[in-house]
Amino acid sequence: MANYRRILVPIDGSILADLAYQKAKRYAKQTNAHLIVLSVVDTSGIAMHDYGGGFEIDPLMNTAKEFLEDYAEDAAKDNINCKTILEVGSAKNAILETAKDQNADLIMMGASGTNSFTRLFIGSTTDFIVQNSKVDVFVVKTHMDNTTRPTH
Repeated sequence: MANYRRILVPIDGSILADLAYQKAKRYAKQTNAHLIVLSVVDTSGIAMHDYGGGFEIDPLMNTAKEFLEDYAEDAAKDNINCKTILEVGSAKNAILETAKDQNADLIMMGASGTNSFTRLFIGSTTDFIVQNSKVDVFVVKTHMDNTTRPTH
């Protein structure tokens, strides 16, 4: 495996995103790599009229902030250098832009974080990143034992 120094880990609350973080943390602990944990409040599937019609983004922002705080605390327990970033907009674009802005040399992410209905209409974020990333992408599909697949 290459000697990755700056690993971007997009998280969305899914089990596969958490497993990607856990695997990135394990690698970072072994190699002294830097983690960049990104949470995106993805508004790409929200119609513009939803903003004026009572759609509340604040609860989504608060949840994302809580996730990021939890990951930062977890990394700190293992003395891992970890930066957290919160973005609003298209997750696909935010991941690629953050990778570039933060000089990430690896993106480690879950195979899927959205449900099949969303994936049908919006497309798989992971597929998009694999196809368009300028850096290596490590796609996580299994638990920490690298064999057992999550059932949800």
